[in-house]
Amino acid sequence: MFHKASLILIQTLPQLALLKDKITQQWIDDSDVTMILKGHAISVNYFRDHYASGVFNFFMDVLESKIEVGDCPVIGSFLEYLKDREICADELFVICSQFRQTMIDYGVGICDDPIALSKELSNVFDRNFSGVLKSYTDTIFAKEQEIAKNVKLLGEYKKAIDASAIVSKTDTVGMITYINDNFIRRCGYRSDELIGTRHDIVWDETESQELFERIHEKMLSGETFHETVKNRKKSSEIYYVDMTMIPIYDHNNEICEYMEISYEVTTLIEATREAVAADKAKEYFLSNMSHEIRTPLNAILGFVSLLEDEVVSDRHQQYLNIIYNSGENLLSIMNDILDFSKLQSGEFIVDPQPFNIHEELSKTLELFVSSANEKQTTLLSYFDPKIPHILVADILRIKQIISNFISNAIKFSPPSSTIEVRVSCDETRLAISIRDWGIGLSENDLCRIFDPFSQVKSDAEKILAGTGLGLAICKKLAEHMDGKITVTSTKGEGSLFTLEIPVEIQKGVNRHLFDPEPFKQLNIALLRKHNVNSKTLESLEYYLDFFDFPRDVISIDDVDAYDLILFLDEEIDTLSLQELKAKQKKMIAIMEHLSDRYDHEALVTPLFFPFYCAKIHKAFSEAIRDERQQDTMQRKMQRRFNAKVLVAEDNSANQELIKVILERYGIDFVIVSDGLKAVEYFKKDVFNMVLMDEQMPMKTGIEATMDILNFEASQERKHTPIIALTANVIKGAKERGLESGYDEFLGKPIVIKELERVFERYLDELESQTHEYLEYEIPNASSGIDYQTLQKELQLDVQQLKVLLAIYVKKMDEILPKLYAAMESKDLALIRKLSHNIKGSSANFRFSEIQRISKVIEESAADNDADFEFKEAFKVLEEEYQKISLI
Repeated sequence: MFHKASLILIQTLPQLALLKDKITQQWIDDSDVTMILKGHAISVNYFRDHYASGVFNFFMDVLESKIEVGDCPVIGSFLEYLKDREICADELFVICSQFRQTMIDYGVGICDDPIALSKELSNVFDRNFSGVLKSYTDTIFAKEQEIAKNVKLLGEYKKAIDASAIVSKTDTVGMITYINDNFIRRCGYRSDELIGTRHDIVWDETESQELFERIHEKMLSGETFHETVKNRKKSSEIYYVDMTMIPIYDHNNEICEYMEISYEVTTLIEATREAVAADKAKEYFLSNMSHEIRTPLNAILGFVSLLEDEVVSDRHQQYLNIIYNSGENLLSIMNDILDFSKLQSGEFIVDPQPFNIHEELSKTLELFVSSANEKQTTLLSYFDPKIPHILVADILRIKQIISNFISNAIKFSPPSSTIEVRVSCDETRLAISIRDWGIGLSENDLCRIFDPFSQVKSDAEKILAGTGLGLAICKKLAEHMDGKITVTSTKGEGSLFTLEIPVEIQKGVNRHLFDPEPFKQLNIALLRKHNVNSKTLESLEYYLDFFDFPRDVISIDDVDAYDLILFLDEEIDTLSLQELKAKQKKMIAIMEHLSDRYDHEALVTPLFFPFYCAKIHKAFSEAIRDERQQDTMQRKMQRRFNAKVLVAEDNSANQELIKVILERYGIDFVIVSDGLKAVEYFKKDVFNMVLMDEQMPMKTGIEATMDILNFEASQERKHTPIIALTANVIKGAKERGLESGYDEFLGKPIVIKELERVFERYLDELESQTHEYLEYEIPNASSGIDYQTLQKELQLDVQQLKVLLAIYVKKMDEILPKLYAAMESKDLALIRKLSHNIKGSSANFRFSEIQRISKVIEESAADNDADFEFKEAFKVLEEEYQKISLI
């Protein structure tokens, strides 16, 4: 409805419009209005610019009948602006009334009938103010509705929490102020026993002090505390809760109380403990099973080593090599069984190490020659000779995957078929594929072959032997190494499995896998009888073509002009062989399978599948060797490294052993007897590597390592590799050592191949030298010392071993009386130290029983096992030591 203005008002409005700035300023300057604005943190200038001017304009438009009397939109927007500031109705009334009064004051001062003008202005204002009050009321009602809704929703939340959770509140000093029914039901106390008491009334006494400190630290910083807490009921029964504690703030933003919301997890905790116990039982079972298999297997491998020196036949030597490699493979499988549980639990650790892919995969292939021969299956190999000599990856896991692929290929291939193994490598990725022409896989099989316990059926729909875990393990292993496995297959036509693994290339290591130069001076010919394509011959020619190996293809009538004849075993008959022998030709027989056909043929060197560079080179070298040249001396290529090494080792026998080993590799060295001296020497000299024992006086290996790392950082020195060389090989020791700063972790007994691998990785290699040494007579085994094994594993001659063993005996004669005296005085720390010393030095000489007993003594002392019969153990230890005789 529009306002009908009177004549007096019409006459006054132009003058009022001219007074706008004065009217609005006087309105805002009113003390009550100013106090209200400041009370709600509203800038006076902001109110004048955004609201006061708009209210004046709106009111003038109503007076001039330009717009209807009613709600003032400017006041509505002002109320919206104030919605979170909780302005009350009285304050709003004061602001609006003061505007009306200011308008009246200025209006009556400029008109002839002030009373009439005052009445008219008041009437218009009151009719508009009713709209303003309505806007305010609607806003308050909406807030009340929202509050009511939220209160109801909050009540529902409280019901839900009370139905499932244990809820309590405490004041700022930890006194309980509120508990719900669940709290009472769980703890067994009455409400009056809980309200007003400290919250730790329900905490188990083993938790109270430490738990309170942890909570106090969180609450002081205003953080939320969340932890599983061990509680005790009134009946003393233990229960566990998953507790969350949050601070509650008052209107001054200060903490006024704490709320705890908990859920009972006793069943979950007990189930977790049972699972851990079951896991330990499983680990114990697997460990024991591994030990029981290792014991007879070690005997098998030991006797195979002895037979290798007694057997003359190349074929029998090959059989022994297969047995030995199979035994070593079985040992690695035992480790794989233990690792499978780690795969499942997420504890599996990838262990990248430098390796020679040519050597490692050729050894793996040889393991399957026997099983392939049983099915008359030929293994063809195509290893790219350009693949760098040294790669870095987890070769144990790679071989495990490839072994599974080859085993499956043989299992699912028909007799008299072939299997191809191809290996290639670019700058960052190694690819190994196994191709067979067996039963193949259906689409359904392809979808599930990597599922645990899934097995493929043969053509007769009969499930073949196996657990069905192999490919599932392979897939997990590949994924852990950031690799992948791909499969292509057609039912009835065979399968192609490919493993792709990221690798690093070890720079600066170049070694010829095959040097064809000595053979290029010979006239070599390939004797062919039928000149038909031979798939097996392709594998050999793959390598010969790569090295640009000269050869002619001839018939038997043309052999006279050649020094070396290659022929396919399948194409030669007895008569032809006799003819070649009569011509006194040196020959290489290319055979699909190992046999004894040429065992007694001095002129024929057998070369059987699978082929690879090292095997081809060996066959050609043997074929042209002059058997009349017999040396009474043994020759061996000894690798040498340009380096200076710091050795920290407190055991004198171990010091001498390391000294001899380093001298053999041409490495300069400094040996110190404790961790403190190791740090001192490191600071005043430059070394290329540090070999660090763990348990030493003054400073442990880890302490010395951390000091060295800190020194390097402070001096901005290039990092020197630090290699742990310790008898402390219990579970987790390696991981803790590597986390503490070791670059590599080698256990005792010292394994020369492992030590050489570390040298190869971190040190600069010099040109290898040929050393000649006499064969010494092996002492009698009744001495209690396995010289045969020690020679093989430490690569030392008997005279060197005798010197080192004499030092060991001298050390033992000194340390055993000290150990017994420590047992007499029950000095557990000294017992632990001395037995650890015995364990390490005995392990290096493969005195396994002395090592085992000293380990038991060490662990019992470390566990403060008062019931352990130390003197009885010492008696057994001494009896074992007495069996050793240096002769």
